Amino acid sequence: MTSKRIKLLVWTLVGAALATVVKMLVTDEWTSIRPLLTGLWDWLGSVGAWFSRPVSFPLWVFMLATLICACVIGVLAIAALIFKQDLWDAEAKLNPALPAIDDNASRVLTVIANNSGGEKELYVSELPKLVGMPHLFFEAAMDELERFGLFSVDFSGYGDHIRLTARGRQYILHRDFPYRDMLNARR
Repeated sequence: MTSKRIKLLVWTLVGAALATVVKMLVTDEWTSIRPLLTGLWDWLGSVGAWFSRPVSFPLWVFMLATLICACVIGVLAIAALIFKQDLWDAEAKLNPALPAIDDNASRVLTVIANNSGGEKELYVSELPKLVGMPHLFFEAAMDELERFGLFSVDFSGYGDHIRLTARGRQYILHRDFPYRDMLNARR
């Protein structure tokens, strides 16, 4: 109930302010606004008179055809832009860009891909020995791979197993992956 009263009060104040502005324009400022209004009215009258003149049929057909062509070109341009965006979206889905990871992270990812999956299980404790890089670089590479979600760790009582996620497999199989030729080919 209070919001209705507030709305009523606001609209009353807006109406009063608008009425004051209109009254001021009509009485006080009429002499400065009158030439503008009469000029606008005269211009509209001349445009209307021009449209009411007898014009030959071919001229009207030409103007109509020009207008239709302009509209068709505009619609085709908009359709082309939409189609172009759809093509870019489809290209991005079919061929996603690789996230930028450094060389050490790519090497670690290659070792995970070569030593896990199928019947093989790679323990997290074995990974630093297989990669063969200093511990600081290995940890930095693992942090980077974890940030992009390229591997997952399965915790168990026998040891923690590491494997590639779907995104990690997609990354490894991408045509721009730098160590693609170092993957074990099991065919």
